[in-house]
Amino acid sequence: SKPTNYLAMGCQDGTIRVVSYTYNINQSEHILTAVACSDLVVDGPIVTLDISASSMRLAPADLSAVPKNTLVVGSLCGFACAFHQSGDTDQPFDGPEEIISNLWCGRIGAEDGVLCVKSICVGGRDRLHGCIAIGTYSGRVLVFEQSGDISSGYKLHWSCHLPYPIHAISAADLDGDGVNEILVTTRRSLHVFSSCSKSNNGNE
Repeated sequence: SKPTNYLAMGCQDGTIRVVSYTYNINQSEHILTAVACSDLVVDGPIVTLDISASSMRLAPADLSAVPKNTLVVGSLCGFACAFHQSGDTDQPFDGPEEIISNLWCGRIGAEDGVLCVKSICVGGRDRLHGCIAIGTYSGRVLVFEQSGDISSGYKLHWSCHLPYPIHAISAADLDGDGVNEILVTTRRSLHVFSSCSKSNNGNE
């Protein structure tokens, strides 16, 4: 059977519409076939989301298992949450599971809106593990990892504070040493931080 893909769209009222579809190339035609459409609801507006393979580290006995997808959602209401793939065709994601909430920006006297979320891999080849990175309007960069299994929640892995709103976060091995750096794009700048495996604080 063809693998199922997912497309998620966030709305101002907090609705997240998830479309499940299959993709097939038939001679010169590219065919998308919708399988199902479902809605998830959180406290919006939703301005950022990300679907990727789960950041949960698999137990040694499960290393051959296919990682399930995780849908990470950020809201202007100062929180981020995750939905985990359920295997149910009609409702493909379970949740929400809170990552962080009650973010506040004292400078404007309002919630510190989450402007970007991204699943990233940090560490080196021998200790590579998945995390969820969150960037906010006030310039916070928060990197979380799962404490254990899905039911254990998330713990803060690394953080920093920059002077401008965070627009994008990613990770890549820029210097070829086998350890990923964290890249952060703000409204006016690009910052590169060495991985937390090189330094507990992360050096810019």
